[in-house]
Amino acid sequence: MTTAEQIMHTDVRWIPATESLDRAAQIMRETDIGALPVSDADGRMCGIVTDRDIVVKCVAMGHDPAKVTAGQLCEGTPRWAGADEDVGSVLAAMESHRVRRMPVVKDKKLVGMITEADIARHLSEHEIADFVERICAEQPASPEAAAAAAAPRPTASDYLAELARRARVAVEALEAARTETRDALASRVERARTDAERMADGLHSGVIAAEQEAVERWSKIQADWKDHVLSMRTHARDRRAARNAEELARRAEYAERYSALATALAAAAIQEAQYAALEAALARADARGDAWPE
Repeated sequence: MTTAEQIMHTDVRWIPATESLDRAAQIMRETDIGALPVSDADGRMCGIVTDRDIVVKCVAMGHDPAKVTAGQLCEGTPRWAGADEDVGSVLAAMESHRVRRMPVVKDKKLVGMITEADIARHLSEHEIADFVERICAEQPASPEAAAAAAAPRPTASDYLAELARRARVAVEALEAARTETRDALASRVERARTDAERMADGLHSGVIAAEQEAVERWSKIQADWKDHVLSMRTHARDRRAARNAEELARRAEYAERYSALATALAAAAIQEAQYAALEAALARADARGDAWPE
């Protein structure tokens, strides 16, 4: 029995449901794939986003891929196959749900993806043709449609040619999405540049205002300090002058006392001289035998 794990390819990438579609398109371009499984906040698969979904459901509807998330584009219940599931069962599920890509899960984790290319590599020409007929066929709505449905089944070459045509259509659509995304990104970059220049101008004005305020505050501090220093100097001079006046008054008082003392001493010296002169006169009188003068 051939299992899904045997025919799947394993180079599969997830994207979170919150990722934008322009980033999803970039990942598709980088990895050369046309579909990305989408995971929710709990890490569970909640859907698949294809390049056609981005073009038809987003760009063609006039939406900006940079503003639409992958989760907003996912619709319905996601389909997946078990890694040990039989290929026949997987093909039946793909035919039943009309899907061209089937995620493969093992132990609740994505391990691979089955696409039409994987089917073409591992199935016979008859099985490929049968699969293509069932997955691409529409319900006949008229006898003409019924007759078309009864036509011979397409061959593997027809199937590959159809795949090539669809690939070209997908490439053209993806290129259109790229152009749209590139224009949107250029617009966003221009807006960001303008906002940055506006912020830079505002920041420059703020810096100039802050410098002016700092200069004014520093000038005020210098002026206040100068006034304070002058006040301290004036106060010091006043105190010094007061001390000098007190010293001069004290010295004047001492000088006045010294002058009075000198005057008293001079008077005492004069009196003593007078006494000495009188004693000399008396001594001379005694020596001559004269009477003492009155």
